[in-house]
Amino acid sequence: MSITILPMRLTLLTLPKESLSCVMHAMVKNLYFRRKDTFFSYTENSLEVSIVADVETAANDFPTPAICPGLVICPDPFRALQIDSDTGLDNSAKRINEISAPLAKAGVSIFYLSTYQTDFVFVKERRMSLVISTLQASDFDFMDLESFHFDHSPPSTPSVTAPSTPSYGFNGTTPANDEVAASPPADSVSSSPTRADACFNDLNNGKFLARKIIPRYTLRLVGLNREYVDAWAIKLIRIIFYPDLIPHAENVEQSAGGTERFFSYTATEEGISIVADDQVLAEFPEHFLNMSTTPKPLKCIQVDLTDYGLDRYGIVYSMADPLSSCGINLLYLSTYMTANILVNAKDLPKAIKILDDVVQREVADRERRSADSEDSTSTDGVNESDESLFDDERRTSVTRTLCLNDYTEPAAARQSNEWVRIDGLQLHGEG
Repeated sequence: MSITILPMRLTLLTLPKESLSCVMHAMVKNLYFRRKDTFFSYTENSLEVSIVADVETAANDFPTPAICPGLVICPDPFRALQIDSDTGLDNSAKRINEISAPLAKAGVSIFYLSTYQTDFVFVKERRMSLVISTLQASDFDFMDLESFHFDHSPPSTPSVTAPSTPSYGFNGTTPANDEVAASPPADSVSSSPTRADACFNDLNNGKFLARKIIPRYTLRLVGLNREYVDAWAIKLIRIIFYPDLIPHAENVEQSAGGTERFFSYTATEEGISIVADDQVLAEFPEHFLNMSTTPKPLKCIQVDLTDYGLDRYGIVYSMADPLSSCGINLLYLSTYMTANILVNAKDLPKAIKILDDVVQREVADRERRSADSEDSTSTDGVNESDESLFDDERRTSVTRTLCLNDYTEPAAARQSNEWVRIDGLQLHGEG
């Protein structure tokens, strides 16, 4: 497996779907007239529209937040690592796990994007020296590294070490922004083991709660043939901005906020990739699409990371590791505010059960540790009333949200929203 650092600097943007018309000019320009040396990715799901574009495109083509309600532009530039492997889509879970594990253990927040042609990892530019040294230490080969000027010597002190196994815990409250730990601002953390241990414990103290959504629709991953760009670009405009004009659009999920769907488009030097449902793919004649085989039906497990920001590390690894360890293949698409895990439709029940089992084991471990802690604090004279209050609140929340299959919306809500909301999966970090 080899890694190529793409030359362009990238910007991450997010906006609500209600503001999509504000970026129509930028979208049309980058669909029809995209420069060949750029990177452009658009992903829409039930919570947001998330865009990755090169810094120049973001600055020149997109509006400012002042004139586009809800538009958020990350001030930090990102770099993209292209992951080249001959293992193909059928072994993507192993690839995701192998590259996300060392970066999670090094305390590096990442975004991951699976495409039809290859995979990409996005990291903040200021973290590149740590990223390079970490991956080199894990025997990854970098192509043409000498053409870049990153200081990729190993950091003098190690970064915060993430758990060797993913941690999924529970708490009954949504994390406040000031409770979310950011990844270290530099390539190393204080050499004090106390601080490192404190940060490590913070990742596993049960404060971080994420909401899971499992939409009903089925998705497929395909490529688009560049030779027909003039023909399919106009179809993309209709798909993105006028979804009500798509035949059978009445079958697309609806909510009070409008159409709920998943659609992703990525254009790079390697090719053009889309993830869409069957109604959208039916818009394209067969010769427009690149498909080595019949694309497999995929189901999406969507995790709402709104409360965690961009610096939470370990999330990609936390999701990929238990699934890949149990033989579940997956694709992973990060957005500004969500993690989108795509598994084969036939594997969805097993994937949910795997995550559910991990959660239940974590809950049991936490309750055992809590009981041990109560005994210890009682002996040390610590105020037991405060401790027991916390435990009672936590146990109440666990009872309410313990199993992934325990909570679904009432029947009336399911009829209108056509998805299942699953609350309570907590991840040990962001990546």
